[in-house]
Amino acid sequence: MDAYSGALQGYEPLAGEQFVVVDAIRAAGTFDRLWRTPDGRVVIGDLKTGRWDAKYPMGVCGQLAGYANGAYYDAETGARSPIHSDLDLTTGLLVTLSEASGECLVYEMDLEVGWRVIRASAQAKELRDLKAKSFFITRDIPANV
Repeated sequence: MDAYSGALQGYEPLAGEQFVVVDAIRAAGTFDRLWRTPDGRVVIGDLKTGRWDAKYPMGVCGQLAGYANGAYYDAETGARSPIHSDLDLTTGLLVTLSEASGECLVYEMDLEVGWRVIRASAQAKELRDLKAKSFFITRDIPANV
């Protein structure tokens, strides 16, 4: 906890464990933290306590971008509301806390790249979900399609 507190000194937690929906990609999830950075920006953050390999940032960057482009969701009414009026959609924070070493590191992630990744993933899923008959122009579609 000392490493975590030290690494995030100057960061102000604004919210935590908040459920959001991302209508643009038909996804939902819960982000770990909303932070005000020492320079005043408001950013989405994610904490990883397990093994995280910096050689594979695409998943977490896309995850952060998805959250940042989402909205708070009220399950009872279906209402959506903005996460924060000053939310920075270009930068997110990845906080890694190693149980083994006790080391805590903070990385700024490029959410514009992450948003490209997440949109491409959503498009790929949409294409994978197409029925086989969607690919045929001819009227004589094989019966087993």
